[in-house]
Amino acid sequence: MDLLLSFVTLTIFSLMLTIGINQSFEELTSLWRDRTTLLRALLAAVILVPAVFFVVLLVLKLPTEVASALALLAAAPGAPLITKRSQMVKADPVFTSSLQLVLAVLAIVVTPVLLAIFYASFELSVERVRAFQVARQIAVVTLVPVVLGLLLSHFLPDLVKRIRKPLNLFANGLFIVLVLALVVLLVAVPELRAKLLLGWASVFAILIVAAAAVLIGHLLG
Repeated sequence: MDLLLSFVTLTIFSLMLTIGINQSFEELTSLWRDRTTLLRALLAAVILVPAVFFVVLLVLKLPTEVASALALLAAAPGAPLITKRSQMVKADPVFTSSLQLVLAVLAIVVTPVLLAIFYASFELSVERVRAFQVARQIAVVTLVPVVLGLLLSHFLPDLVKRIRKPLNLFANGLFIVLVLALVVLLVAVPELRAKLLLGWASVFAILIVAAAAVLIGHLLG
């Protein structure tokens, strides 16, 4: 499991590094200058989608482990793989990259607040998270690689031109291997499936929140 977590960290770090070398500082901060779009994005990611998670947990009696996982997802509006998911549906890379950074910074405050609400309302099996813990995690997997990519682009543009395509291929390859590894683990390890408690109610809950998130993004996008 430690090996898998290390691989996940490496994959996310690589994907965030590609953002830094593929987008300029002006592009990555563009969403801050478009207040209307920014407010719509924050309404969707920070309020409406977590509200859907809350209602689902309130209505469906899910196992504690599943409820905890959904609560963590709801409280992480700036999940590091948002840009990769957006690329898969041909979304604007500048917008998604800028949104990724905005949500990552806001998560330092938003994530502990949302988790506090879920802790007060449901029985969760995860430990309480402090803002400092969130900030440290965001710095390691999001901000550091993006800033590193921006610095490389600024000070070593010729090097970046040579490594941009190989690095993009490397990061995308890691992402594909990660997805395949997770699928194989779920199929080949019955104990893992049992531990995750993925019954019909849990699958139904995941489908509901996923569909609702897509619908909210479409309506406010």
